[in-house]
Amino acid sequence: MVRISEETEKKIWKLFKKGFTPSKIAEKTGVSTNTVWLYTKVRERGIHSRKEYRDYIAKKKGFESHKDYEEHKAREAGFDSHSEYEAHLIKKRGFKSRYEYKVHNVKKNGFKSRRDYQEHLAKEAGFKSLAEYEKHRITQRGFSSSQELAEFNAMKKGFSSRNDHEESLAKKRGFESRSDYQEFLAQQRGFKSVHEQRTQRAQQKGFKSLYDYKNHQAKEQGFDSVYKYQKFLRLRKNFEEQLSCLENELGLIGYDIESIMEENGTLVVRLSEDGELDSFSAGYDFRQGLENCSEVIPVNGNFDVSFNGEEVYLKPTNLQSRAFLGAYKAILEREVVE
Repeated sequence: MVRISEETEKKIWKLFKKGFTPSKIAEKTGVSTNTVWLYTKVRERGIHSRKEYRDYIAKKKGFESHKDYEEHKAREAGFDSHSEYEAHLIKKRGFKSRYEYKVHNVKKNGFKSRRDYQEHLAKEAGFKSLAEYEKHRITQRGFSSSQELAEFNAMKKGFSSRNDHEESLAKKRGFESRSDYQEFLAQQRGFKSVHEQRTQRAQQKGFKSLYDYKNHQAKEQGFDSVYKYQKFLRLRKNFEEQLSCLENELGLIGYDIESIMEENGTLVVRLSEDGELDSFSAGYDFRQGLENCSEVIPVNGNFDVSFNGEEVYLKPTNLQSRAFLGAYKAILEREVVE
């Protein structure tokens, strides 16, 4: 649920109990109608987020989730998916794209752009900026960056990397490549090119240029230059492609894994508490797993492996071994206990 101050929350509830409608409460408190709605009518039913509420309504109609319900409606209307159906409805309303439709909606609500609206929502939720809010959401989910989250989402959909997923989407939509598709999207959003769009985003985040922003991203990931960070990304992609081809041939290490976190290149693997864990054996088994992989895929670098009784630490010793660990994370995720 969107965060608001305790004082505002009390004021919303007090006005609601006096019989004010969500739209009137929104006017008096300066928060959005949606937020008021979540803190009043939905909360009364023991539901604490819009997603929970949508799933609740869908289950009442006999579906497992809101997503399943949306897909069912699309198929009933003769479409293969909800996204295809949504695109059809947007065009029917006279808009060229989903982006144009969203921009229209935010301007109708008094905002100059989608970004202004998102900044407003972030501040309403108690954050200083949209960037701070986005970082909070990403770290809450256990990821160190938006790039890492995007890679994870792509792998969940069966792709070896984010780039592969985006290439697949581009070809599905009739474009020869991912870059052609990105140029098309940028132009639909009113930019001359992807570069112009990215430069504007960087400036909106407070950077003088796109290069400054990329340099900032590199340093956030523990690299002292954009060049090293880009080299790391290329190496990791190469390892991801090789490991995805060998995934079925690589044996499991044999541990129940609770979670895997990445901290400046080091993988922190938390093991399940079920059963006794031998410090020497755990470290040895994970080291052996890495060595088995690096025998098949040569890695110019080593790994420091240690175990503290709860977590195994896999630490790279150079850029190439760090790139390999970034790709190897997907192999370890096969053993994560849901």
